[in-house]
Amino acid sequence: MPFPSYFARLSTAALLAGAWIGSPLTLATAVEIPVATIDHPDPVDFATEVLPILRRNCLACHSGSVAEGELVLESPETMLAGGNEGAAIVPGNADESLLFRLAAHRTEPIMPPEGNKAQAVNLTGEELGLLKLWIDQGATEGSLGTSAIEFEPLPAGVNPVYAVALSPDGRTLAAARANQVVLHRLASRREAGRLTDPQLIERGIYDRPGVADIDLIQAIAFAPSGERMATGGYRSVKLWSRSTPSVRAAVPFETAVRCFVPTIDGSALLVVTRPGRIDLIDAASGAVLRSDTIGGGEVAEPELDHLAVVGDASLIFGASADRLFAWRRGDDGSPVLIGQTALESGVTRLIGLPGIGRVAVAGNDHRIRLFAMPEGTDPTAPWTAVATLESHGSPITALSATDGAELLSADEGGQLVLWNAEAGQSLRSMSHGGPVRAALLVGSTRRVLSFGDGASLRVWNADDAQPIAQRDGSAERELQVGRDQQAAALAARHVELAQQDLAVAQQQKTAEEANLTAANEAVTKATEAQTQKQTAYDPLAAARDQAQAALDAATAETTRIEQAIAAAEGERAAAEAKRNDLQARVDGLAQDPSQAEALAAARTELDGAVAALDGATRRKAELEASLEPARQAAQAADAAFKAADEPARKAMDELVAAQRGLEGATRTAERATEALQRASDAIPGWEAKVAQADADRTSRQQQAETSAKEFAERRPAFVHAALVGDLVAAVDADGLLSLWDAADGSPVRSVAAFAPEAIPQRFATGVSTGSDLWVARDGTLSAVDCRDEWRWERTIGDFQGDSPFVDRVTCLDFSPDGSLLAVGGGLPSRSGQLTLIDPNSGAVVHDYDQPHSDVLLSVRFSPDGRSLATSATDRFARTFDVDGRKVIRGFEGHTAHVQSVAWSADGRTLVTGGSDAAVKVWNAQTGEQLRTIGGFGKEVTSVRYLGLSTLVAASCGDRNVHVKNAADGGNVRQLGGFADYVYGVAVSWDGKVLAGGGLDSVVRVWKEDGTPLGEFGPPAR
Repeated sequence: MPFPSYFARLSTAALLAGAWIGSPLTLATAVEIPVATIDHPDPVDFATEVLPILRRNCLACHSGSVAEGELVLESPETMLAGGNEGAAIVPGNADESLLFRLAAHRTEPIMPPEGNKAQAVNLTGEELGLLKLWIDQGATEGSLGTSAIEFEPLPAGVNPVYAVALSPDGRTLAAARANQVVLHRLASRREAGRLTDPQLIERGIYDRPGVADIDLIQAIAFAPSGERMATGGYRSVKLWSRSTPSVRAAVPFETAVRCFVPTIDGSALLVVTRPGRIDLIDAASGAVLRSDTIGGGEVAEPELDHLAVVGDASLIFGASADRLFAWRRGDDGSPVLIGQTALESGVTRLIGLPGIGRVAVAGNDHRIRLFAMPEGTDPTAPWTAVATLESHGSPITALSATDGAELLSADEGGQLVLWNAEAGQSLRSMSHGGPVRAALLVGSTRRVLSFGDGASLRVWNADDAQPIAQRDGSAERELQVGRDQQAAALAARHVELAQQDLAVAQQQKTAEEANLTAANEAVTKATEAQTQKQTAYDPLAAARDQAQAALDAATAETTRIEQAIAAAEGERAAAEAKRNDLQARVDGLAQDPSQAEALAAARTELDGAVAALDGATRRKAELEASLEPARQAAQAADAAFKAADEPARKAMDELVAAQRGLEGATRTAERATEALQRASDAIPGWEAKVAQADADRTSRQQQAETSAKEFAERRPAFVHAALVGDLVAAVDADGLLSLWDAADGSPVRSVAAFAPEAIPQRFATGVSTGSDLWVARDGTLSAVDCRDEWRWERTIGDFQGDSPFVDRVTCLDFSPDGSLLAVGGGLPSRSGQLTLIDPNSGAVVHDYDQPHSDVLLSVRFSPDGRSLATSATDRFARTFDVDGRKVIRGFEGHTAHVQSVAWSADGRTLVTGGSDAAVKVWNAQTGEQLRTIGGFGKEVTSVRYLGLSTLVAASCGDRNVHVKNAADGGNVRQLGGFADYVYGVAVSWDGKVLAGGGLDSVVRVWKEDGTPLGEFGPPAR
């Protein structure tokens, strides 16, 4: 029901007449809808009864995404907040509630309006009755927002890959398959585990591990350290931590541990700490299960340096420097000596062969002797080797066996030999190329691994002795070399960019200098022009003024004469009148002789009057005679003035124009001066940036050189290796504990587990004890947990309770330093949400105000961590200031959802991929669209830059991952093989590995040149 700015259409007269909630107005044009009386004993529920009515007829124009009149009718809270004209409801009084009155057509404008585009229809009488009853009952929220969402386990086979991510070291691939996150080791192509949220099991939603979320997971992000991961679900973000090899249990002894060995099943360890004594240790807890005294026949308290088992803990083999012993536990559990023999060649290594019930003893004579279990119980009976293996020409440094008949031996000369110990035959040999310090035969993967000096590792196929892998030097240091070299290259790029910026600034300064020079020249020219015009104008003005004076004088003279003539005429007229009066008197007196005297006097006065009239007449004539010459003189003066005024006026116009030109030129020069000052002031800043970039480049280059030197020179020898689960743990002379995949010897991780001065002196030999590496130094026996797994750390938000996230979390990204986690989502068709989280505490750091008008689909921190780039279904991409918490700029150009955004390594360029089947390239600093890249068959779902290059990988709904060149828009290659829509692409830190996944649940991996590296199909369960 479109809800306008309520009274915008009401006339002033109507308003004055009382068109307001408190004074109902009924207009002739509004036909009220009869309101039904509803029999409803229970309170009306907003969520289930009122909201559906509003949703059908009102929310199209009054929702969070479209709020005409600023009114939202989605909840009682938003109705009370109201719109432009106040609250829409008055709880307890429907008749005074504008929502009801407009809907019932009691007040105009009626709602919904006729011919509305939303095709909303009038509410029925029953709907109005229910709405009225709800308002009269208090307009409560009811069950809205309080009903728990009931989730059920996803059905089997629902496992689309919505997100893929590569760990920062490029060794682990994480694939979000529905609500599972499956981890794969790229090199060995083996599953490395699945994320498990224990809360889902505790809540009874799932009964087995391997499920990460209740909902489909649409976002995964690794922290830069590689030790933390984030996944996004429904109204929640989950953080996961990678386990670190650490001491799980430590068992102290009074004296130094001489030797120890795990039992076959790995549940316990046999430990020797002093002559004539052996302890049984529980492997899980480290508790001492029992301690026994052992006799050695002729040697009362044998000083054992080696232990081995071939069965359970009831059968024990031990060796001193030159004797071999065998004990079997009696009925009371005490070890009973059943065999002993002297070994003239001495003992350097001892290992049990449980598959054939024998032990192998390596001696100082470079031979290996095989002993079977003593046949009887008489410890004095002869006990001799059943076979002697001869092949080595230097001291034997390692023995390893499987649960079968195979035995592996290695020597200081670098030779490795694989034996059939049952037949006493050499099967095949291999060469390490240098002294072997540890060697392993891994039966489950059929691999031989040897570890030697110079941090060297060799891997062979045990079945044909073909080499599989060779490594010299620390894998972690090699990885660091690559990272440091990339950082140095990027720093060099930043120097180039800073120099370009400086050059632009200098060019700007030069341009401003040129502008100022031109402006100053214009001022000079304008000044000269003004001077010339002033010089030309001055005499003309003087001439005009002189002519004006002459004109004024001539005009004044003419006026004076005219005025004098008028005055003379007055005098003449007066004289004439006086004469006439005197003449009439004389004539009168002449008629009376008695008035002779008076007549004489009158005639005398008449004569004077006649003379005065004559004088006045003469003066007037004289003035009239001078008037015409005066007029002619005035006319001449006027002509002269006009002749002088025209050029003076023209000169004045030219002078005014010159003055204005001078003023304009002066203002331009002033602005040019200010612009030059700004350009000049900016130069030191750019120079400082160049200097800083150059210093950073020098530092990065030095670091790269140092890393390369350390990798080349610092190659400590391995001192031990053991099988721990499906991994191989190796310790070197620096105390670094490295884990390797037992399938191919590829590196998994390394940690500084031991200080160089505290490297263990003894290591467990024999079979694997699960994930534990047992080591001993002095009087302490320790179990180092070597599991490489990801464990649930915390959940931020909750799908059923309070949460900082309003809906599904659709995108995630960690800041470059790992201190912030950006979380994107929002309410579909209503709002976008962008939140910064502290991953260490789970606290909300900042929630951006209306970052987008619709759901965010992608968020990425800039390489320097100062900015965030986002894209959303509102067809916009935006950048935000992380510290300032504000929008920097928007990027508008896509015509559909903007599915993904990515930064170039130098932070200068952004690429976006959209549902309009296009990738767009943008100047991140100005927002300018640089180009549009086409060639996609469907929606572009994800984009990533490849390392430091300008190449961009883009996953697409057309069943391909495309590689394009953002610099020119060119097509580089197309990576296919998918059977359905592709949702995501991930790229390794160096851009050398790409992975993509989608609806067919297969993750495909390639090298940067398009060479396939493998496929990871859907899990079996």
